[in-house]
Amino acid sequence: MTRDLVLEAILTRRSATRLTEPAPGREELLELVQAAATAPDHGRLRPWRLIVVEGNDRVLLGEALRCSASDPAQARRAAAKPTRAPLLLSIVFRPEPNHPMVPEWEQLAAVVAMVQTLLLLLHPRGWVRSGAPGR
Repeated sequence: MTRDLVLEAILTRRSATRLTEPAPGREELLELVQAAATAPDHGRLRPWRLIVVEGNDRVLLGEALRCSASDPAQARRAAAKPTRAPLLLSIVFRPEPNHPMVPEWEQLAAVVAMVQTLLLLLHPRGWVRSGAPGR
């Protein structure tokens, strides 16, 4: 990416409430996650784990969320949320406790940097929009 494309990605990236098929394929997703993992991570600890949720697993996740809701309306909304995108990428913060050089807050900052980098990599490829990718 040239500097202008990076700036454009930063200035135009927005969250979408509903994403449509297709989702990135495994190879492309792996390539983008590997690139995002180069974000600042001062101990090279990679204090994150990624979980791909797709297909019927999204419905199962929705049912788990439904069970944790306090009222019926909230339960319906919670159950529907995971199905608003064809693929979910759950990022789990997994710090290395009591690391002698990298405090937990800095490990969390590394996760945030990786996630933001991933979003900026997905955006110009059209994966963070409502609708099909713009290729």
